[in-house]
Amino acid sequence: MQRDARLGELRRRYWRWRRWTSRVLAALIVVSLLLHVLELAVIIRTRALARDQLAALAQSVEQVKGQTATFHLALKQNVPVHAAVPINQQLTIPITTSVKINQQVNVPIDTPLGTYSLPVPLNVDIPVNTSVPVNINQTVNLSTTVDLNLDVPVVLPISQTSLADNLEQLHQYLIRLEGQM
Repeated sequence: MQRDARLGELRRRYWRWRRWTSRVLAALIVVSLLLHVLELAVIIRTRALARDQLAALAQSVEQVKGQTATFHLALKQNVPVHAAVPINQQLTIPITTSVKINQQVNVPIDTPLGTYSLPVPLNVDIPVNTSVPVNINQTVNLSTTVDLNLDVPVVLPISQTSLADNLEQLHQYLIRLEGQM
């Protein structure tokens, strides 16, 4: 009988312990399930956020292709210039003037008595009205240094650079990646 009583007590303790462990295990399973549901919700939310960010990034890349890159190129240097400049030109120079002659000229006269020098005074205004053609056929050699100090604005449309192809590939990749999310 004592053995039966002891056996009965052991059975009761066993069932109490089993009930208590079953409840604890059930509670742990419920907590585990809740944590998995929470984890799945976070994964779904993160995935949606990543999809939205990929779409925004793809749109930004598409917008960059339509923009321009603007910068200023500063040129500060001496540039040597060596050139031969041919000049072949015909000019007509008009001359309108008056030439005054006020001089005494000795004119020799031969006579049977010998040569006699006769002084002749000249006081004359001679009008000159003419055109003189002048031909210039010459090569002028130039050798100098030009000091460049320029600030050149440069505007490059990105769509016309080699970067446009890379941006298009990135845009397509982002769209594919967004579709996989």
